[in-house]
Amino acid sequence: MFSAPKKNALPPEAVDLQTKGVYLDELCDIPMDYLEKTEEGTHEFRCSAESGDCHRYPICLKGREIPRDAGH
Repeated sequence: MFSAPKKNALPPEAVDLQTKGVYLDELCDIPMDYLEKTEEGTHEFRCSAESGDCHRYPICLKGREIPRDAGH
């Protein structure tokens, strides 16, 4: 079911390793909030921006899931 942990896992796209901020994509500049680990084993994040905070707000997906990797 699960593969062996990677020794040196690559960080997910649009994650700032210094601040540990998770962003929707490389064009996003507002960090997302962690919600939970899903039943599928992914980590779910939701946009923390308010309506007037982001110019992409009306068209943004406002959510993202990152697959879990035990290698960190």
